[in-house]
Amino acid sequence: MTRPLLLALSASLLAACGGDKSDDDGGTAGTTAAGEPADLFQGIWMLRVPYVEAAGDACQENLDHNFPGAYQADLDDPWTETETNDRSDAIYFVQIERAGEEGAVMLMGRQIWVGTSDGSDWTFSWTATDSELSLEEHEDGYSFREEGSFTTETELSLSFTDWTAAGTMASSYVEQITWQESDEWVDSVGRSAGFIPADDYLVYDEDGAEGIPQTNRRDESDCADARCALTVRTECSGSDSVSLERTTYEEEDAYDLLEEVYQPFGNGRG
Repeated sequence: MTRPLLLALSASLLAACGGDKSDDDGGTAGTTAAGEPADLFQGIWMLRVPYVEAAGDACQENLDHNFPGAYQADLDDPWTETETNDRSDAIYFVQIERAGEEGAVMLMGRQIWVGTSDGSDWTFSWTATDSELSLEEHEDGYSFREEGSFTTETELSLSFTDWTAAGTMASSYVEQITWQESDEWVDSVGRSAGFIPADDYLVYDEDGAEGIPQTNRRDESDCADARCALTVRTECSGSDSVSLERTTYEEEDAYDLLEEVYQPFGNGRG
């Protein structure tokens, strides 16, 4: 169930928009006599995102377990490697449409973010969640349980002034996986050691030996309770400053042609 962790404000998570309240015509699409959009808020915007390297401490991992005497393995590497990158901005087209009396939605490619406003300040966000559960039980008394929850939250906070907007795009990711397993079981189960992955995270000291990988052995009491338990929680977060510029694309099908048009970070290598 464990999946690789990626903390990146990728193209699939980028989007933006917002603006002033609609005119007396109810905010319908169109232009004024001077050729200016009747509703600057509603339409197609160009989103500019500067490249920012992810901080080394962007993710934190916490453990909770009931293995007496065990402690988290020291994964410190004596080697230090430093690599820096500087890339040109990324640019995307996003579209905003009003929703209901006071809300809005923003589109970027296949992504949808829901917006709420406070005057000229808008927040567009979405929280994506997944959960998984796996159970194994043997008729002779052994059981194993693995439960995971995964949450990605993306939020774009913007302040609008006529044809421009500026603000912050933030993303966070939380992964929590909990394993529970019988501490001891009979030989007929057919497993000499448990499936709880304690040896990936925990070690113990014994008879002068240090850093021995912790396991759940069939015929020994390794945990403080009748069931061994281990929870690993990983939290990642990051944010970037962004800016938007209103375009004059007004045709209803304009975004159909622009939703997959973008300029990626860098890409000067050919």
